Amino acid sequence: MEKILEYKEKMENSSTEKKRNYYKEGMQILFEEGENLKNIEQVYAEYKDAFSTRKNMVDKLYEEIRIIKKLKV
Repeated sequence: MEKILEYKEKMENSSTEKKRNYYKEGMQILFEEGENLKNIEQVYAEYKDAFSTRKNMVDKLYEEIRIIKKLKV
């Protein structure tokens, strides 16, 4: 996903049409189902939110494990 956004930035900064087409085709190869040039930033934001939520859940579980281990000793 980050690679697609990197290609998008390079495409926008390219000076020639040939380079723009090159990056655009590279992005299209990397797209998953339901992703396209128009919604890639929204999809990326959703992925980041989901990752953050899951990471927080895992961190809470590790904290619970640490507390339980202290109780057993």
